[in-house]
Amino acid sequence: MRQTIVEKILSEHSGKRVKAGDAVVANVDLCYGNDCTGQDVASAFLSLGAEALIDPARVFMVMDHAAPSPSIPAAGAHHRIRSFSSEYGSRVLDVGLGISQQALMEAGHLTCGDLIVGADTHTTTCGALNAMAVGVSATDVSLVMASGKCWFRVPETIKVIFEGVLSKGVYAKDMALALLKETGAVLSEYKAIELEGSSVSDLSMDGRFTLSSMCAETGAKCGILKADKKTFEWIKKHSAKEPKPQDPDPDARYAEVRKIDVSALSPKIARPHSAYDVCDIDDAIGISVDAIMIGSCANGRIEDMEVAARVLKGKKVAKGVKLIITPASRKTYLTMVKKGLVELFIDSGATINNPGCGPCAGKHQGVLGDGEVALSTSGVNGVGRMGSPRSDIYIASPATAAATAIAGKISDPREYKRKL
Repeated sequence: MRQTIVEKILSEHSGKRVKAGDAVVANVDLCYGNDCTGQDVASAFLSLGAEALIDPARVFMVMDHAAPSPSIPAAGAHHRIRSFSSEYGSRVLDVGLGISQQALMEAGHLTCGDLIVGADTHTTTCGALNAMAVGVSATDVSLVMASGKCWFRVPETIKVIFEGVLSKGVYAKDMALALLKETGAVLSEYKAIELEGSSVSDLSMDGRFTLSSMCAETGAKCGILKADKKTFEWIKKHSAKEPKPQDPDPDARYAEVRKIDVSALSPKIARPHSAYDVCDIDDAIGISVDAIMIGSCANGRIEDMEVAARVLKGKKVAKGVKLIITPASRKTYLTMVKKGLVELFIDSGATINNPGCGPCAGKHQGVLGDGEVALSTSGVNGVGRMGSPRSDIYIASPATAAATAIAGKISDPREYKRKL
């Protein structure tokens, strides 16, 4: 007894009972690199002198950040990653399938209770499926490729309980930004965050993915949710893997317990150049923008697109403003087509990118120039994240992004309350 979710998962995968602070070597269910980190993963693996992958079925390379390749160096990286995968048998999720976490989940490669490591900060997204999903270095991924194992210091856990009912125009992204304002960078460093409460239960799986994705911005090792009926239904739809759900013990030991009442929550904005510099929408109203980006691992799923579409329907993007929409996955893109959202967005004046990370990664498909101001639905707004280090990035929900695109300045989505 007295174990948190991550303590139970690491116990299961290490073959011994563990507690926070212990150092363990655990069996890993899935590991991956992407087109930014894959070359380093491959090089680190080769430097080990390993002759083969321990289990090729558990090793993935995903082309999502600079895909399709926008430059000769990026094309070379893709080629080298594909060549490595061809020789050693790792599985490739190629250009157009979408962002690594979303593509892997939708393809059914993970389930409740799994232990996942990825050479990508936002591996935490998979925690919404009750998996312990951790972003690690390329070297760590290479060791998993060779041995099937990874070492961990078992993290302490912060429990965050969201209670109350969200108002119209307020979404999971606003909950995530409220969490960032609550925790800052230091409180959560190398800790797990358990997310629960009636407000979390009320969220769709798309909303839960937003929350777990943005746990990366808190500095947490992972963000993880308990499994419930919605989780099991999502997994059954996407995967043949048997769920192995893990719940915390009633008397589990937590480093801290925080409660956030969402009933009075307003739309939130994170100001440049920190995801922790969060304010209420009223404190940012009227700031002019040059570009809007709707997408990313934080908010590129179909629910996000539907919210933005409801606001944009019958409206036009402000003159001189770029609205760039990037689906998180091919499945999302196809659903957008079937539901008429692509036509709606194009009619409004938006540009639609292929599935992937898009301009969030600052490599192509809408990078910012000197002096430009963007509002993005991503989770990251550090200096130079989307291009020029002399640009500014604000972070908000898809609803706020759509309202801002219409006005050409940061706007309150609650002005469109009847549509939300």
